[in-house]
Amino acid sequence: MASKQQQSEADAPRVYYYQCDEINKRSIGKVQLKYCGNEGTIDNTNKATLRRTLQAVISHIPNEGQSVWRNAEVKMFDDNFDKYIIRSGDGRYRFEAMDNGMDDFRIVKLRSESCCTIF
Repeated sequence: MASKQQQSEADAPRVYYYQCDEINKRSIGKVQLKYCGNEGTIDNTNKATLRRTLQAVISHIPNEGQSVWRNAEVKMFDDNFDKYIIRSGDGRYRFEAMDNGMDDFRIVKLRSESCCTIF
């Protein structure tokens, strides 16, 4: 029998990283294939939600300049609260993809992280 600690570690949300040169339709398609499998294969609601979120990211790509997508980071969560991070370049431009629970997916551009450290 598994201990409570082992069970809680197994149930803990996971973080998946995908690094690419540029976030575009092709790189999102690769992420979709890697984490969701081919469309039409055995599916569950978790993969279906992630697939729809990734489709929303693809739809949002034309709203930003190409230079943004060369240095961007997109974070999203699935139904199990696993986090997926797609990153290109230094990830200077940050986005969060989310579902409001009513199949309304939104891509929110967060403030760019730029700061300096003074010693």
